Parts: sequence; structure tokens; C-alpha cells
Amino acid sequence: MKFFRAFRYDLKNGILHNWTLLLIPALTVLLCDKCRNMLAVYDYTGSWSVYIMYCFEGARAMSREAIQANKGFQLPALWVAMLVLPLFACLNYPFRDIKTVGTQILLRSGSRVRWWLSKCLWNLLVTVICFLLVCGSAAAYCLCTGGALDMNISGGALRTIYAEVYLTEAAGNLTVKQFAFVVLLLFSAVAALDMLEMLLSLLIKPVYSFIVSVGLIAASAYASTPLLIGNYANPARFATIAADGLNERVGLMICLAVFVLSVSAGIFCFRRRNILPDYKEL
Repeated sequence: MKFFRAFRYDLKNGILHNWTLLLIPALTVLLCDKCRNMLAVYDYTGSWSVYIMYCFEGARAMSREAIQANKGFQLPALWVAMLVLPLFACLNYPFRDIKTVGTQILLRSGSRVRWWLSKCLWNLLVTVICFLLVCGSAAAYCLCTGGALDMNISGGALRTIYAEVYLTEAAGNLTVKQFAFVVLLLFSAVAALDMLEMLLSLLIKPVYSFIVSVGLIAASAYASTPLLIGNYANPARFATIAADGLNERVGLMICLAVFVLSVSAGIFCFRRRNILPDYKEL
């Protein structure tokens, strides 16, 4: 009962007052409109699933061939922004809250573990809301522009979106099951990044944990390696789509492991550290 009281408090103060969430629909509509204009050049019609794929488009990794050809690498800024917004939405609340009324909630709950798990559930719920906002905004854009609300992706539309990626044969006929797994992996990667950021906030100041997390995403844009989980929020690196892509099932296990280890390590750190007087407002 004490846990649910703490979580209800987090819902009210950590979500209803989280104005960062309002930026996600605006960015999604911007990306959907950009994608629709791109497809129109080749006489393709946008759909809900195509817009979702474009919102998390990402980019092909910097290759040795590109370096030898003196081709520069352009950081996918809109992809970075799509991942950074959930990070920012999960950044300040837990450790700002503990300096105010949250201290009383922590004392009344009688357990630091209970407080931390409440914040972990809040963190996961914020990530869910971010994805629902992306999906809902893309659906609303489809309704307003006459796009199809389906999960079928034509090979032509996919080749247009990932013009610089060596697509697999399967990418030309992406099934609903494959698309659903891609979305699941995208969500798992973002959830793992958000939880890792909250763990880092226990060890260093939240602003520094945010900088480290953004740096991890930026590094993932340059290098295609399982060690950088930002790659699993980049469909241009998935084996289903790219001929030289990463294994999605391995990626899902890595993301789940990072998520669980972040929660567990947070329990360990929060029980043993007196963080109450250490955090200052950003």
C-alpha cells in the first residue's frame, strides 16, 4: 500500500507537470511532414508504420569505405532529438523531488528500496507515454493527410527512407511481425537508456548523467557496435533492414539486461549512500 501511495504521488507530480512531453508531438509531426514530402517526390504515399520508422530513422554507421572516400558523416540530429527528449523528460524529477516533499514520502514509506522502485516504475511509464505520444501523433497526422493507418511498409517507401543503407531482401517486404519487433526493440533501447541515466544520476549530478547519456547516443550514431545500446534505437543498424546490421534478438537481450542491472544497481547504491544533502538544483 505504501508503494502505491508513493507511485500515485509520482504520477501526479512527475507526469502531469512534465511539460517536456509536449515537445514530442511537435517533433513527431515535423518528422512526419518531412517524410511525407520526401515520399511524394517518388509518388509514394505515407502510412502510419512508415512515419514511425522515419521518426527513428537513424543513420548508417561511419564505414571504412566512406573514410577512404573522404565522405563526411552527418550526425542525424532529428534522430538524436527524438531520443534526447525522453531522457530530458526523465531527468530532473526524482532528485528534485527528494529535496522537497519527496523527502517526507521517502520517510513515510519507510524504505529506500520502495522509493527507488517507485521512481523506476515512473521512469518506465514516462518512456511508455513518450512512445504513445509518437504513435498517436503519427496516427493523427495520417488522419489529417489521408495516410493509411496500417502496419504494412512497401519496399519502395523503405528504400526511400533508408536511401544510404544496404537493405536486405526482407526489408523489401517487411511483415507486420517484423515491424512490431522493430518497435519493441526501439522501445526497449529507449527504456534502457532512460533507466541508465537515472542510475548515473545517483552517482553523479543529473546534469552530468544527461551529458553522458547524450554522448552515448551521439557515439552510437558514429559506431555500429553492440556495446553502444543507442544502436538498438536505430533501425538503420537492424539486421532485418540493413545487410550489415546488428542482430535484433541479441539487442533486445542487451537492452533488457541494461534495464534490469540499472534497477538493481540503483537499489544497491541508494540503500548505501546518503544522497539527501548531496544533490543541488540544476
